[in-house]
Amino acid sequence: MQLGSFLSLLALRATSRRQGSFESLAVEAESNGRAWDSCNILFQSFDRAVPADQCLQCVSDRHCQWCPATQECISRRGILLGKSCPAHGGAQAPITESTGCSSRPPWAEILDEAHGAEWHSTDEGYESNLDAVRCTQWYMGKEVTPDEMSLKASDHDAGHWGCVSALLREGILGMLAKKALPSGPEPAASKLRWDVPDWYWDAKTWSPSLCQLRNLSPAHGKEKCYVRAWKAEQFEQLMRLPDFAGVEDRLLGAVEKGPIKALKPSTGKSGSSFGALGDGEFIVKLDLWRGVIINEPDNLMKLMSPQDGIESLSTHYSAGHSLINKPLSLMKLNFGGYSTHVTVIEDGFYGLARFAGAERDAGRYGEFVKYDLKGASRKAGAKNPPGREGINGNFDENEHGQILLRDEQCIKIRNAVTYDANFLTEHNMVDYSLLLLPLKKTENISCSRAQMPEPWCLEHGDRLYTLSIIDYLNDRNFLVSLRGEKFVNYDKKMIWYMSSICPTQAEKVMKAELRKLIGTYYSDSQQAFIDMDVDYNGFVDIAELRKFLRGSVEDQRLVEFIDTMHLLTDEKKSEEIPVSLLKQFLK
Repeated sequence: MQLGSFLSLLALRATSRRQGSFESLAVEAESNGRAWDSCNILFQSFDRAVPADQCLQCVSDRHCQWCPATQECISRRGILLGKSCPAHGGAQAPITESTGCSSRPPWAEILDEAHGAEWHSTDEGYESNLDAVRCTQWYMGKEVTPDEMSLKASDHDAGHWGCVSALLREGILGMLAKKALPSGPEPAASKLRWDVPDWYWDAKTWSPSLCQLRNLSPAHGKEKCYVRAWKAEQFEQLMRLPDFAGVEDRLLGAVEKGPIKALKPSTGKSGSSFGALGDGEFIVKLDLWRGVIINEPDNLMKLMSPQDGIESLSTHYSAGHSLINKPLSLMKLNFGGYSTHVTVIEDGFYGLARFAGAERDAGRYGEFVKYDLKGASRKAGAKNPPGREGINGNFDENEHGQILLRDEQCIKIRNAVTYDANFLTEHNMVDYSLLLLPLKKTENISCSRAQMPEPWCLEHGDRLYTLSIIDYLNDRNFLVSLRGEKFVNYDKKMIWYMSSICPTQAEKVMKAELRKLIGTYYSDSQQAFIDMDVDYNGFVDIAELRKFLRGSVEDQRLVEFIDTMHLLTDEKKSEEIPVSLLKQFLK
């Protein structure tokens, strides 16, 4: 006899003492056990088609009842068989009569409320809301519809990411004031530390309709579920600046295109995870660090607000062309016991990496490498293995350590890097990187197609480059300073590195001539610099350079050289440059 039948037998013995022999009880128990087993009709994959026919089939058997929340058919004596509907009462009550099968299940009503009838009535609507469907399946403990982008993901991972995607998209719509969402819990002072920053209270919180799913699952019923956005008005004002033209409309379009696609886990030190919104026009960075050593949300909010005479990010973007990767939000997501701070940023390659990737996949373009570059704070020659984002050593090997642009273009991007480095230094930020993408220009891969002007996207001959500054939310606090000299003069190291990979023609000529002369006539380079500075004032002017170079470089080149050297120092004298600067230039 099966265990289920045996348990049934025990129940029958307790309630049927007036019946005949023990043998007749056993026969009836086995018969009922088979009937109850026949109720095991399970609708595993939630779909847009609500299975009314399965409900009718279920309740046609007097031993069975239909659970509307989980979409499964179980025995009416479920407790005896270890099965029961997850909740009782109201819309979740088990259905035992055929008349109840015409009603929509509660999870379908929640999806209707969140996304309208389109999520189940059209193919396009269903595809664009698959994240909400997967989230529903995850909450209900069902098999999750696979994600073509991550077929190897477990049901838990796919469903959990579905909730991340669906709830964040709702939160972005709320932040942009494009959708009215139910209010959520406000920040609670009693649960916070004593040093809560002022920005923490400038928040809007919503509990999107999908949060109601937790009420259908006993495992999640008491969990929090909300999306919070900080300084929504300031981010909205940021998106209205000239350099952000069209960003808000593009962000809205990206949200409406469909689920956020999970990207490969970060291999960097931050441990953050990333997602691509829409076609990848925007990147979602999750799991922002919020600890003692690094507090990325706090650092972003400091950049957003002017402090003690230091300009805000909005003013910085308004006053000049900045390469700082554009942040569009700071949000917090809390559901299913998972909590994370999130920021949405613009794609640092302005779509051109996607264009090149599509051309490559179609067999019309070769391989290309993206680079994460730093100044002297990174070990010289350091390289990443193939298949990963390149760093300085890879750039030296693949691109000969040079960006091939005209002089005026080099000056333009060097000025932009200097402008941003000075701003980030004022806010005490370090360890940021220059994100560089070198490509071969084609008809389908161009700055005009990306609609990005200089200095963000630059073309020269058949070469194309995109540049942005990323990972700029690390401040140089006391604990970071304990790591030694790595972050000392971080801004100057980045400025110098930029000048070394995009030199002007005057700089190339001067470097070659000075190295040749010093190598020919001096065994000690220090003596060369002493002889160069004729009046021993620590500076070298055009006359001194002309004399040292023995007239090998024309005066116009000397003037151009001194002008570009002035971009690298705060010690500016008309037509003179510090000897110390020349020493560093020739390293």
